[in-house]
Amino acid sequence: MPEPLKRNETFPNRQPAKMISKITPDRSKIVIEREDHVKYWTRHFGVTKDELARAIETVGNSAAAVRKQLSVLKPTTP
Repeated sequence: MPEPLKRNETFPNRQPAKMISKITPDRSKIVIEREDHVKYWTRHFGVTKDELARAIETVGNSAAAVRKQLSVLKPTTP
């Protein structure tokens, strides 16, 4: 049976990689220039990129304001 590798045997002085970013993204703002934001928010609201962009132009990039604007434009069906 092969001997198990020791932790960080190749680079003994290297610290383990940190997987968590120290910067928490601001989920209260929608950044239309970032594709990951566009993809998330269009799916979240069930709208197209153009509809999302128009809502942001109308009320600003606050996620709450955009949600409210989109609910006025697209009322939910029972």
